Amino acid sequence: MPLTRTTPRILDATSDAEEASGTDTTTYTTSTKASLVIPVGVWIVEVFAKVTAGNNGTPASSSVKTAPSFSGTSTMNSIILMAGFSVNEFINPASLQITENGSRLWNFDNLGNFGSNRALIDYRRFKATITASGTMAIRFAPAVAVASQFARLLYGSYIRATNVS
Repeated sequence: MPLTRTTPRILDATSDAEEASGTDTTTYTTSTKASLVIPVGVWIVEVFAKVTAGNNGTPASSSVKTAPSFSGTSTMNSIILMAGFSVNEFINPASLQITENGSRLWNFDNLGNFGSNRALIDYRRFKATITASGTMAIRFAPAVAVASQFARLLYGSYIRATNVS
């Protein structure tokens, strides 16, 4: 009898450079580096985003928000969001917040919006049943529109999908 081994298919998109949003806007910028096409199947997906605010004016007024996006058709469940946030752009010291919500993955911008905080770490892990292939990406933006404020998605942010069936 031959030996057989099953290896799960793993897709990974890790940002290797910082990306910046526009200024004076709260409109999300979609990452071109932390994005990947996920085909039909059942996947365990991890999204890890490090986002900081940049400001050419008063740093204390900067704030950020983040949310993933998916252009295909899917059912998501077993969602856990753990976010660390900080009033300085170095994410140090970070306060931790843990929120669990099993039904609203793509409709919770408010959970990734930390208002007066200049930086955040956003980690999400969930099961995705993809019925129509699409692109999953990290989106980020300033939480408040300020003329000189922008948001940065830092290198090392990633999306990883492991096919489980």
